[in-house]
Amino acid sequence: MATSMVSTGTTSIKELVERLRPTLMMEPHKEDVNACPECGGDGYVYRRDSAGRLLASHCPVCRGLEKARVKTALKLSGIPNAGDGCGIELARGVADYAREFKRLGFSDWLVLTGKPGTGKTTQAAELAKRIITKGGNVRFYNAFNLTRRLIANRKRAEDYYAAFDEFREADLVVLDDFLKSAPARNSFDFNDFYTVTCELLWTRYDDRKPLVITTQKTFNDVALFDSALASRIAEMGKGRFITLGRNATNYRLR
Repeated sequence: MATSMVSTGTTSIKELVERLRPTLMMEPHKEDVNACPECGGDGYVYRRDSAGRLLASHCPVCRGLEKARVKTALKLSGIPNAGDGCGIELARGVADYAREFKRLGFSDWLVLTGKPGTGKTTQAAELAKRIITKGGNVRFYNAFNLTRRLIANRKRAEDYYAAFDEFREADLVVLDDFLKSAPARNSFDFNDFYTVTCELLWTRYDDRKPLVITTQKTFNDVALFDSALASRIAEMGKGRFITLGRNATNYRLR
């Protein structure tokens, strides 16, 4: 007995499959409690036109939920001026990184170097926003503020490891102005700063998770700070070292 598939109103793929399930001898469907109530998680709703043709359109409920998710994720990310949305043109290597980010097993690090005011933070912030719109969980930190907060909480284990867990679990972490305010090696503060900085990068290295670093320092400067740290950055960077505005003037002084 033929089953008529022509109907009015909107119909999801899930509903069409449910109608055919008995004739196809398929297992009973287990309801996904997290699925969109409108489209069942397909992302599209379907309707028949007057000629009986099946037309698809984006689910209005899912789109609304996604916009809300992106807005909340941007707010929680710590990205400077996150509410401004996307729109800045990415440099070539940064754009490549954004495109490849969702590749299975992607773990590359990206290092943006350059003089002050050449767009390192702006590029990293725009990259982070685009990863969030792709569904990624991103955390954007000023490196000095993060290390200072962790050093202050070293004796409060719960707060200390909560901050580390947030750093570890994010799909992408941006460390802005890395080593900019590093204390002198012979200073009282150096040991704590050194320990926390290495622990942070070791965490991403051991878990093979993506990391973006912006810094005014050269690779030699990082090697002088710690050669093992520099070698790990080189290994995970895989050539993704981008110098922005080699001959550019500080845009803040223009």
